[in-house]
Amino acid sequence: MRRLKSKIALLIITILFCFILVEVTIRFLSHTDLDGNVIFQNIQFKPYKLPVKETKKKLQQYSNEEKNSRLLFDRKLGWLPHNNFVSLDSMYLYNKEGIRCGSLVDNSTQNDTTSIMIFGDSYAHGDEVVFTETIGYFLEKLFSDNNLNIEILNLAVSGYGIDQAYLRWEKVKHNFTPDFIIFGVQLENTKRNLNIIRPLYSPITNIPFSKPRFLLGKDKLSLLENPSNSINDIADILNKFENWELKKHEGFYEPENYQSSFIYHSKLISFVSSALSRIIGEHKYYSNGNESFNLTMQIINLFKLSVEKKGAQFIMVHLPVINDFTLSNYLFSQIFYHQNLIYENLKNEIKKIADLIEIYPFLEKWIEGNSTSELFMSRHYSPIANELIAKRIYNYLILNYKIF
Repeated sequence: MRRLKSKIALLIITILFCFILVEVTIRFLSHTDLDGNVIFQNIQFKPYKLPVKETKKKLQQYSNEEKNSRLLFDRKLGWLPHNNFVSLDSMYLYNKEGIRCGSLVDNSTQNDTTSIMIFGDSYAHGDEVVFTETIGYFLEKLFSDNNLNIEILNLAVSGYGIDQAYLRWEKVKHNFTPDFIIFGVQLENTKRNLNIIRPLYSPITNIPFSKPRFLLGKDKLSLLENPSNSINDIADILNKFENWELKKHEGFYEPENYQSSFIYHSKLISFVSSALSRIIGEHKYYSNGNESFNLTMQIINLFKLSVEKKGAQFIMVHLPVINDFTLSNYLFSQIFYHQNLIYENLKNEIKKIADLIEIYPFLEKWIEGNSTSELFMSRHYSPIANELIAKRIYNYLILNYKIF
């Protein structure tokens, strides 16, 4: 009996020691922002605090360095590339129309060639690589190498949601006569359709702006315009957020996440609670009947109809992210939802209304003889991945469209 008590006591002491050790480690590795939010591995600990001071700091920095900022606040879309711009590191260049290019010397569009326009977010845009290592560049080179005069125009924008990509098309469509629109969709962007204040969606964002969002109606979508006329309005909204009339439409504000609790004095418990909420709650965004799911389907349908009305062909490309290739995410999706990807159902529904070029199986097969790390920079696609994706798109177009 005494031996059993000793073992139980030893077990309790061991558990307590491990708890304290992990608690101290998380406190040491995490950081606290200006608003008092504790963040570790991109996980924000509960209880959340509104990012008032952090957003003000980033907006002030933006104001001070606007001429060197590659993304500018835009009343209609939230933000847009800085036209006639070269970044300080020369990685990003945009022409007079805000289209990513390799040189500002001669980047005029050609009216007598077949034209393909690319829309999407940072993955389609080619964040973290120079122009000559992007999907658009590699795709145009493949056509050129096979004696096909095809012009590729990359209008993708870092941080965009599916809604903003569509609205960008609506803004520029009267200035171009494209033959094809390629929409490179990263399906996590489904969540961005619910967002208005970008810092609430991503506490570590470098895009401290607000954006428009669509609302579901009985018969059609209605557009809730950007609530900010200038960057000064964004800070004011956050300062008076509790009384903000549009608060109910901000999909990334849940009051319960901002409520204090004595259990959150432990950073370990706070971190675990936040991480579990994020993991378990992720699937709802891609579930049929959820607002984000329905918005995505309707926006894509509007996008497709608008492109076809212009006389162009609408093609979607599924762009998987690094998390899609991790074993933990795969096992989670398999065990709980019996599917390879957490957004599998949404992707299958999209395929019913639009041409969708699959990229995930193509890259997954390539990984069998190589390393996943070769496909990504710190987060976005590496030149290797961009070239592989361009080849996949090229082969699909050549096989399925007679114009080539």
